[in-house]
Amino acid sequence: MKIITVASLKGGVGKTTIAANLALALSMKGKTLAVDLDPQSSLTDYFLREAKTSDIESANAWHFLSERKQASECVFPGLFIDCLPSSPRLHTVGFEMVSDPAAILRVKSELASLPHEWVLIDTPPSLSYEFRAGLYAADLIVVPIAFDRWILQGLDLLKTEVAKVEKATGKRPRIMAVPSMATDRDTESLREILSKESVAILSRTAIKKAAAIKKSLTLGARLKETSESAAQFSELAAEVAK
Repeated sequence: MKIITVASLKGGVGKTTIAANLALALSMKGKTLAVDLDPQSSLTDYFLREAKTSDIESANAWHFLSERKQASECVFPGLFIDCLPSSPRLHTVGFEMVSDPAAILRVKSELASLPHEWVLIDTPPSLSYEFRAGLYAADLIVVPIAFDRWILQGLDLLKTEVAKVEKATGKRPRIMAVPSMATDRDTESLREILSKESVAILSRTAIKKAAAIKKSLTLGARLKETSESAAQFSELAAEVAK
């Protein structure tokens, strides 16, 4: 099993869009689970659009992270991939678990016990308990980045959090920055900037801005397999699978 966490402390960079489509691309390589740790629940809405709200409310990431239920009890089988859904109550889980600092270390072992080859975690754009839980569980952290003045500041904050993971676990997840909603010029500028830093490796694949990507997330539909956007996510999946 490989656990991939999609994380960004900056909103508006296509984080959940990348999480959803990367999960779908990975599902072509093996049994895949999407884990939604973002209280906004966008990934949940994408994969469990037809599920009853009452069912989701009875078994979700809040139950999992607060150790009310095991991860296996919160997994919903999906049409394309399985999903462990989110809940607005995730905002409260950090306050509940403050008395048990070791609990966050158990997230990875719980997920690793599931019968999936790939686990893709979406996290909130904030330094919250659920964000950190995604980092502690990760083998690889995928960071969508846009070309703006705050690139390095956001990556430095993430690097600090990853150092805490390494100190607690003895293992350091890799960080892969992915140009998101980028033009060719943006991508080249990002390569030049990150080539001078040791914060993250930059993916060979860039996810270009396209109306089809935004529409697919809104409608809960897959990208057309023959589309340029679908090809980009397939290439990204091949990179993260290594």
